[in-house]
Amino acid sequence: STGDKIDKKNISGFINGAINKNAVAPINYSKIKVNLYSFSEDSINYTKEEPEYSVGLSSDFKFELKNLSSGIYKMIAFNDINNDSKPQFESEMIGFTSEQVDLTDKDSLNCELTLGYNDTEPPFIKNTSIVENNIIKIEFSEELYKQDRLIDSLQLNNIPAKFTEYVSSDDKKNVYAKTEIFKIGDVVKIKLKDIKDQFGNMIKPNFRTKTHSVTDTIPVPFFKITGKLPNTIASDQKLAVSTSYFENDSLSIRLLDQKDSLITILYKVIILDPYKYTVDLRENEIVPNDYELQIVLGDSIIQKSKIIIKEETGYGQISGKIINAGSNDFVIICRSVTEGESKAELFKDAGYKIDLKPGKYLFALIADNDTDGIFSMNIFKNSIEKAVFLKDTILVRKNWETTDIDFKFKQ
Repeated sequence: STGDKIDKKNISGFINGAINKNAVAPINYSKIKVNLYSFSEDSINYTKEEPEYSVGLSSDFKFELKNLSSGIYKMIAFNDINNDSKPQFESEMIGFTSEQVDLTDKDSLNCELTLGYNDTEPPFIKNTSIVENNIIKIEFSEELYKQDRLIDSLQLNNIPAKFTEYVSSDDKKNVYAKTEIFKIGDVVKIKLKDIKDQFGNMIKPNFRTKTHSVTDTIPVPFFKITGKLPNTIASDQKLAVSTSYFENDSLSIRLLDQKDSLITILYKVIILDPYKYTVDLRENEIVPNDYELQIVLGDSIIQKSKIIIKEETGYGQISGKIINAGSNDFVIICRSVTEGESKAELFKDAGYKIDLKPGKYLFALIADNDTDGIFSMNIFKNSIEKAVFLKDTILVRKNWETTDIDFKFKQ
């Protein structure tokens, strides 16, 4: 305190959770700090300026700032990964109040904060490489927003070349272009479309073009299975095989029944991603049993393993209402406690229903005001979307609907 009066004002609150785009993210309470800055007309440089007050979190994610002076403040919570006591917006999750923290007339305030990423940096090409003798890989600095085409044109030695673009269904940072066979000394020039990242940041015009020089021959890859094959899988799931081949159109999967020695070729609903072959067991009507999994390349069996096909996983359903959201668009996020996987679904109604595999889940909901499908924030514009978490985990049971799971925002 200064002068003849002791400062007695305080701010309490808690961190309700963290959301990375559209997935619930785990956080460590011991790494989170809450900084309070005196507000002025000048913009605050959060990465350099010292806060007026700073405090950590308790194990139940609560915080309290005591003995504060009367005034107007800006509060920011952040996951202090590098232990410098200052937020790093591009690498650390942050949370803040969209409005000023005004302690001129009030003696105390209570705040609820959600951590997320304040990404305002546009994407750029991080690296290019020749991965096969006719395929170039373009790696980006971050995950991109899904669009039909990313590459505008490809030139080989300043001559326009025909190409085929490939992207993976679960890899949003890389794109591949298949074109003519490369030779040492070739110069490949890639021009991109107006691509953007998942936060809506558009690539800068002078970063849309990348030139790659071929400096060495590319050996023909030797086929091998690069991922682990499952020992058990449910009959309503997808079986995925990762390989060292970019294209796996000559690959096939067979199941040899251990009881009657009948062979079933899986040929329905096949997805060919770069370096990955995925087939839907349900669409191939595979019945639960003990099998020998056979990986076939051309006409040759190149790998065998035992696999048990189990009964269908089945699904349960939860439903409820969304209250006081102040938005017509919502994203419900479910995170499996056991498997750690997240699922997100968009809704345009205050009532919702969602199907899930049996198990325990954590739930969060975003009031998706900008309709981009992710948790968005911009501290420089004092804008942050509302998010609410269910306090308890929800048990989803097979073939059962759990009702009245309501999400309620504070007004």
